[in-house]
Amino acid sequence: MNEENSYDQASQDRLLKIYGMDNKYDTALIQSAMLVNGGAAIALLTFISSIWSKGLDIPSLMMLTKSLAFFSGGVSLAVASMFFCYFRSNIFIDSSSSNEKELERKWHITIYKNLKIRVTFTFIFFFVLTVTPLLLSFTFFMCGINSAIDTFYTLLSPVTGK
Repeated sequence: MNEENSYDQASQDRLLKIYGMDNKYDTALIQSAMLVNGGAAIALLTFISSIWSKGLDIPSLMMLTKSLAFFSGGVSLAVASMFFCYFRSNIFIDSSSSNEKELERKWHITIYKNLKIRVTFTFIFFFVLTVTPLLLSFTFFMCGINSAIDTFYTLLSPVTGK
């Protein structure tokens, strides 16, 4: 019996070590998504404030606000990804260190014979909920960049044909 407990403890320690490395990568990706989208939004606001006094026409301003909306949406999605990452890490830590009664009380899940499968599916569910907004955040960044480039091209291109 003691041998079995030491084996379980060693496998839990190994999983926690692997998950700790995985969690560092998740945190770094989420932080980079927030930094990229937030930095782009701040740069765009700085650009808008510098050309505001020069008399910006309404269609150009609307195009710039479209880019700003994409960057703001990217930051919001990164925050949502961080929220789901938090729940995923709590479920993983609790499932590897708690007994079945504590898990049942804390997460309100019914414990069946195969608890590990239930927790694994919950972990995968929250993993998908973490990765999806993160990928959408980077997609929003690319859409915001595309919209900003279109706006800058429209603002800076010489008027031809008149």
